[in-house]
Amino acid sequence: FSIIRTLTTSVEGPGSIQRSPDAPDYVEGTEVTLTAVPEDGYRLLEWRTDASGAENPIAITLDADKTVSATFVDGQPPVVTILTPAEGTTANENLTLTGTITDNVGVVSGRWERENQPGGAITLDGDSFTVTDLVLDLGENRFKVFAEDALGNAGFAEVVVIWEPSQTLSFGIIAEQREGKKITVPILLASTQPIAGMSFSLTYDADVLGEPQLRWTGATSSGIHEVNLATPGEARATFALVG
Repeated sequence: FSIIRTLTTSVEGPGSIQRSPDAPDYVEGTEVTLTAVPEDGYRLLEWRTDASGAENPIAITLDADKTVSATFVDGQPPVVTILTPAEGTTANENLTLTGTITDNVGVVSGRWERENQPGGAITLDGDSFTVTDLVLDLGENRFKVFAEDALGNAGFAEVVVIWEPSQTLSFGIIAEQREGKKITVPILLASTQPIAGMSFSLTYDADVLGEPQLRWTGATSSGIHEVNLATPGEARATFALVG
């Protein structure tokens, strides 16, 4: 005669257990495959009683009467939404990172990164967050916001902002020269809008250039309103641009 064994299954949380083969009882030694099927938004946390771990599916050998339970928990990550800045190109160097973080269980932590480098923790005011006083680098800037709920589910959002300033003032390569030779300092002003003038300063080693003599030339007609050499090691200039 054959020894008959029973397999009792139960669940905790929204989900079910499928068995294969499915029968009310089994001949001793039968291997039964159990598959945990969570409802939408949930996940298998662990097997209990005569099984353990979170592998899914699992195989149970009925060498005795056995009881197996499956525990299901929330599996939905927090929803992170970045409201500002908007994705794309901006001429504004300064920005504020704002958005919302929502979760069906509750958010326990939030943080932000810039170019995959830690930026800091995020404090929520209700579901909202604000990170102020951010300054963009020229070109692409990538920001990410991460959140985690009480069950370890994690979510994130990211935004890429490209800073293309409407006006840039840059200095070209300054070639080394022997003492007494003329040094040329290339200055490039780029703008997408009309500019009436500009001010800038040049710094130099006053021990090397004790009494510098400065001459200014440009690709456009201009008038020098002021050149100030009062501070050793620094030359300040203000230009009025014409044309």
